[in-house]
Amino acid sequence: MKFLVVSDSHGWDQPVFNVIEKEKPIDALIHCGDRESDVLGEVEEKYAIPVYGVQGNCDFTGKYPQAMRLVIGSHLAYIEHGHHSGVKYGYDTIARKAKENGADIAIFGHTHIPLEMRSHGVHLLNPGSLALPHQPSGLRTYMIITVQEDGSYDALLKTYTGAGKK
Repeated sequence: MKFLVVSDSHGWDQPVFNVIEKEKPIDALIHCGDRESDVLGEVEEKYAIPVYGVQGNCDFTGKYPQAMRLVIGSHLAYIEHGHHSGVKYGYDTIARKAKENGADIAIFGHTHIPLEMRSHGVHLLNPGSLALPHQPSGLRTYMIITVQEDGSYDALLKTYTGAGKK
């Protein structure tokens, strides 16, 4: 199974579609919040794949939950935007929330900076931002999570070099 993970697209819908086209076939899309549009509904309709999204601090529709859990292979992921866990100041809270939810993976956004690390026994994954990256390189990024037949997974950070805003 192949998951495309994006975050903080802030209304820049075209890069989301461009990345899907580049990476397909994908089995599902995970968006970690701050969409500022209904891009998930459009993706679901156009590609007929499951979409999983959480509410970001710039999403005001209330259509998506603040946090969710998702099975990824033989693992459980805790997904939230990250603003309620203070991820701009550290990762202890989001790692604790993941563990409290029985998860060994935490997927989040909010910082606009990609991250892959382990903390307190939790694999922390942040795909960065497709629209407004904050890391010094200025690269727009996303992540691919590939589940192997044995239930294990690999997370790969990728760079988006295409054009397009809305």
